[in-house]
Amino acid sequence: MRKNLRRITIEIIDRYQRDQVAVQRVVIGVLYVWFGGLKVIPGLSPVDDLAGHAMSVITMGLVKPSVSMPLLAVAEILIGIGLISGKLPRITVIVALGHMAGIFLTVFILPGEIWATWGVPTLNGQYVVKNAILVCALLNVALRVFRKAPEKAVVHREAGLVDQLGQHVRR
Repeated sequence: MRKNLRRITIEIIDRYQRDQVAVQRVVIGVLYVWFGGLKVIPGLSPVDDLAGHAMSVITMGLVKPSVSMPLLAVAEILIGIGLISGKLPRITVIVALGHMAGIFLTVFILPGEIWATWGVPTLNGQYVVKNAILVCALLNVALRVFRKAPEKAVVHREAGLVDQLGQHVRR
């Protein structure tokens, strides 16, 4: 019984390890399409005001929220489609990380909208700060994309055929 449970556990772990980057890529893509879609309709996204204000500040008032929000919505949806489909993975990951950099820029350009007091984020601040998790997952996807490691690599840790990233180990 214990051996079967151990074998099943290892099979589940191996299957997830083999597919983890694809899972992360698709989940992040779905979030991008979802939240980008919310920005298509003015007032539907809970961060419309923050995003519009941030874009206006970043562009020194040259781009108004009425223009930046639809552009941001389309950009987020396209990033999501790229992540879900796996098409143009390098460009998609670079654009997504650039988008995240823009989001984190808000912490510095609009601190009053991000922090209630030192170390205590506002609701908008929580929305921004939690993106650190997405950045970590995107970096994991980037690692796989830029190392050209196959997402479907068979992981056999116990046999010592592959390393932690699913790369074949020479014997």
